Order: sequence, then structure tokens, then C-alpha cells
Amino acid sequence: MRTTLDTDVSPGSDGKSFGSWRSDLWLNRFMANLDSVSGGKYVLLTTFRRDSTPVPTPVWFVREGDHLLVTTDGTSGKVKRLRANPRVLIAPCDMRGRPKGDAIEAVADLADAQQTEEITAAVARRYGLLGRLMTRRGGASRQGIRVRPI
Repeated sequence: MRTTLDTDVSPGSDGKSFGSWRSDLWLNRFMANLDSVSGGKYVLLTTFRRDSTPVPTPVWFVREGDHLLVTTDGTSGKVKRLRANPRVLIAPCDMRGRPKGDAIEAVADLADAQQTEEITAAVARRYGLLGRLMTRRGGASRQGIRVRPI
């Protein structure tokens, strides 16, 4: 599985530094991969244990600009791992978690209570009746997650 940017880019005539060119190129690649991810129903959200062991989980999501919004049970392992390490990998996948494309690096932020309600409602709208039923599980212990470019 290939991740993030492996090539170097030289600065251009506009005087941008190497670092900003690299980050601009990375953001363009992130957005292109985000476009491919957002076309599907599932995204493989890979979180990392304290010993750096990856833990991939297929999740439902909603795209909002350059962010992916995810909701989960607030007591899940994902949430515990994200509190310890916000670095994640995302990739398009099927419902069983089999990757359908390249993984890209990102950072996941845990949402506050208000944002979690909004994220949960957005996911429920996107996935219809099944989405509404599934997001009711966990009730008050739901946790919203915002995945953004590094």
C-alpha cells in the first residue's frame, strides 16, 4: 500500500520555498484522493495503537470541503487510539474493509458535543434509513471525528 508523497518538487519561478511546494503538491494529491474516497460508501480509517500497530476500520463518512466527517461510539477503540495519536490513514474500501485504492495520511480531531450532533445528523442523512438507525446506537456516547489533511 502506497502512502503520501514520495517525490520531490523543485521551487518554481514564483519564489515559493521547497516546503510550500511540497505541501501544495501534497494537498492537491490529498484532495484528488479525497475525491476518489468520497465517491464510495465506506472509507478505511486506520488508527494506530501506542506501539504503532495499525488498526484499520471501515466506517461511514460525509465529506465537508477538505474534511471527512465520521461518527462512532464514544467508547470505541478508535476514539481511545485517536486520543493517544491523532495520525490516521484513509483509503477507499468496501464494507468489509478491503482497500480499493491508495491510503493517504491525515490527522483526526475529536469533535465537541455540538459538532458531534451535526456530524451524526449528516451521516444519518447521507445513509438514509439505515444511517438513522445505526447512528442511534450509542445514543449520548456518540463521538464525531473530523479527518483533515496534515
